[in-house]
Amino acid sequence: MRLEQTCAPDRNQRASHRQLARDAVVARPLQRISVRRLDLNHMKKRVQFGFIIVAAIVLFDALASALSRTLQIDYAKLFWVSFLLYLAAGYFACKYFDFLTGLGGGFVAGLTDSTVGWLVSSAIGPYTSTAQQEYGLVLILFTVVIVSVLGAFFGLIGALVRKIIGRGARFAERTAR
Repeated sequence: MRLEQTCAPDRNQRASHRQLARDAVVARPLQRISVRRLDLNHMKKRVQFGFIIVAAIVLFDALASALSRTLQIDYAKLFWVSFLLYLAAGYFACKYFDFLTGLGGGFVAGLTDSTVGWLVSSAIGPYTSTAQQEYGLVLILFTVVIVSVLGAFFGLIGALVRKIIGRGARFAERTAR
């Protein structure tokens, strides 16, 4: 009886063996998943890129407003340049960072255009074929939301274009080898 008691593992040892077996089963799949650590330098570059987008949009709105006022070109006809800027923001954000940053880059461009860009443009007073109106808070908020979503959509298109071009470049490299 005493021999059995000394050779048999006690309750704590059995529990620790089971825990080790569970940990081994759980740890193996987790080793395959690459977890990106928080890289502050990388985050800093994303924020800097966001400021570049904001500066580009505000600069465009200021220049477009001044040129439309000087040359008597309807400012509303330049909307397609804004869409191209949203697309470019998504493309380059995806190129230098990742796909979701491309979507976010377009969103930031749209949000900037509908807030700060609108303020700068209104302060300069671009030429428009329609009379300037006073807008209520609800209409302004609705416009900010719609333009931000449009920016995200065009940022998504830009990021997709970058992914397709990047995939084609990798395919060309593989076939050249």
